[in-house]
Amino acid sequence: MTSIRNRGEKKDISTSNSRSNSDEEVFEDEPAPQIDEDDLRDVNSDVDLASQHNSNDDQWKSFTILDDTSAMGENDSDIMARGSKVTVHEQQSHGSFVSSENLKKQIFIVIAVVLVMIILTIHISKIESVNMSLRKSGAYIAPDQCFADIHGSTHSSQDEEIPFFWHIPHSSFIFEAGATSCLELTLASYHSGDQELESKLNVHTINGKSFVNVDLFSTEGIDHAAKLHLAKSDLADVMVSPFVNYGPRMLLDKNMGRLFTIMRDPIPRAISVFDSFVSSATIPEISEMNISEYLESQYMDSNWMIRAITDKRQLETIGEEDLEYAKSILSEKCLIGLYERIEDSFDRFENYFGWEGISGKAICQKQIYQKAKEREIETNERSGKAIYDDDKIIEAMRRANSWDILLYEHAVSLFAEQEFFSEENISISSSFK
Repeated sequence: MTSIRNRGEKKDISTSNSRSNSDEEVFEDEPAPQIDEDDLRDVNSDVDLASQHNSNDDQWKSFTILDDTSAMGENDSDIMARGSKVTVHEQQSHGSFVSSENLKKQIFIVIAVVLVMIILTIHISKIESVNMSLRKSGAYIAPDQCFADIHGSTHSSQDEEIPFFWHIPHSSFIFEAGATSCLELTLASYHSGDQELESKLNVHTINGKSFVNVDLFSTEGIDHAAKLHLAKSDLADVMVSPFVNYGPRMLLDKNMGRLFTIMRDPIPRAISVFDSFVSSATIPEISEMNISEYLESQYMDSNWMIRAITDKRQLETIGEEDLEYAKSILSEKCLIGLYERIEDSFDRFENYFGWEGISGKAICQKQIYQKAKEREIETNERSGKAIYDDDKIIEAMRRANSWDILLYEHAVSLFAEQEFFSEENISISSSFK
């Protein structure tokens, strides 16, 4: 804005000081907006052309007056000269007035454009804020609407669909290891980079594995990724999050995701959770806790899988309606993998999504499967054997996870059914290559 004003003042040499001062006082009341030079190219060219036109007119007037006075007598010339001075002054004043008016019009247009841009920016920001609030409340789009039908594509453009892996603790870690190491996929999971919640999305490498710099293992991180439009960035091959309800609600549009997961028998999973919880604790109160104390403590989580799907907290009651809803999500929207059938599960994922992986994929995956088995053996030696030998403890764990057990049994039957996908359904893998 300042550069335009200075050019106008240089061209308009007859503009009074009082007028300039008055104009400047008007603009001191509000900060000068920053305008892109390209936006003002047409405006500046109009100002320059107007100035050149006025300047050429002045030269033409001076040349004509000189010719007229040279052909007259002295007295007539003196009279004409005096009249000419008045005429020239009036014409110059008129030209300056027109130039000032044009400049004022151009400045007004620029200010109007800037104000419109500011209003639109504020309006868009408010809309995004409302959308975020609606998504959080679930009124904007339900989680089940975020995922395409497992038996075929319901999205208008398959290229926009994004694989969304539901991470179940102590069941799904094996997928993430295989996906990054053996399939060379870029994951949006819980690696936010050197700076927490960065302001720009990018892909960074950790030990040769590629991750988008977001944290989808926390609601704060999911909100941040949504503001950065992670789903439309095309940076992640797979989104990975334990928040199968909140995550897609915030990150995905209707039918935008392809849901898949790896489920595990709830009893061995619960034992693994307990073992990891006490063995990694630094507080004696927890590290010295036995399974009976754990089952009666505030730290024990029950029916984790159904609570994740229905977005219900530990103190909220789970019922038949919740089970049926969770079953419907798995049946209609989710490609099932089983921890107990991990090799078959990986093969199914690769076929469904069209993932090929590295040349030594088979060896890579075998190493990962072996590490998972070794980890399971260590868990059983520390905690599992004693727990499995105690019928009362096992029964207590079954009661605590009764709804998850029913959901897992449904998942096992779905795993068998999904094995017989038709070629038409499997052909959607071309969308993710």
